[in-house]
Amino acid sequence: MQKPLMNGWHGLINHPMRFPSLEKPVIQHIVYRHAEDAAFLWLQRDRLVRVSDACLIDIQNIDQKIHAHINGLHAAGQAGWETAWEALQQFTEPGEMFVASAVAFALFDDEVPFLALLSMVDAEPVTRRGFLSACAWCEERQVIPVMKRFFQSESLQQYGIGIAACALRRLNPGKVIHFALTQNDPGLQVCALRATGELGLQEHAHHLRRIFADQKGEQHFWAAWSLVLLGDRGPALEQLCRVMQDTQHPCQSRALSLAIRALPFDRSGDYINNMSEQDGLSRQAVIACGILGAPESIPWLIHCMSNASLVCIAGDAFSRITGVALDKEGLITEPPCIDPEDEDGISDDACWPDANKIDQWWQSHKTTYVSGQRYLLGRKLDREHMLSVLESGTQAVRRGVALDLMLSGHHSFLCNTAQS
Repeated sequence: MQKPLMNGWHGLINHPMRFPSLEKPVIQHIVYRHAEDAAFLWLQRDRLVRVSDACLIDIQNIDQKIHAHINGLHAAGQAGWETAWEALQQFTEPGEMFVASAVAFALFDDEVPFLALLSMVDAEPVTRRGFLSACAWCEERQVIPVMKRFFQSESLQQYGIGIAACALRRLNPGKVIHFALTQNDPGLQVCALRATGELGLQEHAHHLRRIFADQKGEQHFWAAWSLVLLGDRGPALEQLCRVMQDTQHPCQSRALSLAIRALPFDRSGDYINNMSEQDGLSRQAVIACGILGAPESIPWLIHCMSNASLVCIAGDAFSRITGVALDKEGLITEPPCIDPEDEDGISDDACWPDANKIDQWWQSHKTTYVSGQRYLLGRKLDREHMLSVLESGTQAVRRGVALDLMLSGHHSFLCNTAQS
């Protein structure tokens, strides 16, 4: 199937779409305010789901505010849609795309508005994230009919959007995945490869192995990543282990997060030891210690706290293993003057661990930890604890727990921690 030219849709961007049945008397400045505030709040939400110390309740609170503004635009009918659409045309940013898309899902059941939105995505790729966010955020009854239309089209772009939207909602798109994995379109293949892993679609593992063997670059990586999620512990996992030690690879941190969890405990420890001895990989080794949660790594983490470039992430790793809030327990100190070359990765509000106090704490508590076991926030990593952390933990910990739940077989798919 050939991808049709999208230029035919571009005229829709400037075409005034009117829906007389939706016209209602409105106060225009209030409608504008709804659109503006909703876009601003979405940007806050988009940042929030990526912030390490944000919690699920924070996401839920901001979602309530977004709902209120989208409902206001919905209630305004035609004026709400036109206001959101005009803002998108003016700014062409993902926040405005989210708002226009959310309003379209709420108001329309025909394809014209969505073709216009997709033409904007095609013309301004930065807005794709906003459209997909709306696909994941809106009610299923509003989104599914539109996704079905996408899968009936001849546009590979629509196929990719539909697959990505289903993956975000953790819905199986069915035979569409098979179609996408067999197309000679790298972007569509990457989308399908990632979705296959996130959704736990074991029936497509043979396609992933073929792509892993035949392709390079993004396709090769995402085939390996998804195969590991599906349980492959052979060449795919070895590839992730290579990537996690490659500081130039764009997916290094993603590979590290999955590989350390998927490897047998002892092999993870061996990789961490090797990375700790290699120039340029000490940072990755410290992060990996927090991921693995081995209490036997804590003395080395305390040692790393004497290194200005590692002190903060070593403190984070210690807290992830033990559950100790360094600031609340008085285990921090005033940061010294730092060489600018050592400031990389240190945020202005980062806690500065006091290595001596932390060592004293560890000497008093280490007997409660068992070597050879994984710990998270002071408890052994079992199903009950993981589910509790998924509900109440910070985003950084929740993302990791989602991987652990799937790798351990407790979840058949990868939980989307960006959803409330």
